[in-house]
Amino acid sequence: MTVLDLTGQRFGWLTVRERRGSQPGGGHNALWLCICACGAEHTVATDSLQAGNTQSCGCKFRRRVASMRGRSRRFGDHLDAADAREDATS
Repeated sequence: MTVLDLTGQRFGWLTVRERRGSQPGGGHNALWLCICACGAEHTVATDSLQAGNTQSCGCKFRRRVASMRGRSRRFGDHLDAADAREDATS
């Protein structure tokens, strides 16, 4: 079985830097160290990259959520409560 080399390829905001082994449990799905457009490193499995399930380190989602805070008061209240819970557990 030939191993795909995804080094240098872009998937959404992620650019693959190097292979980081395989998923635990002896799976054949390779793990890749990726650099996000925001500069963060993130390790992602081949199938998640190729299927488009992972396109950033999470910053893309956080940015989208932050932009929604002003659009929906109800949703914003929910996020403020979640932030308060997170601060309390930190």
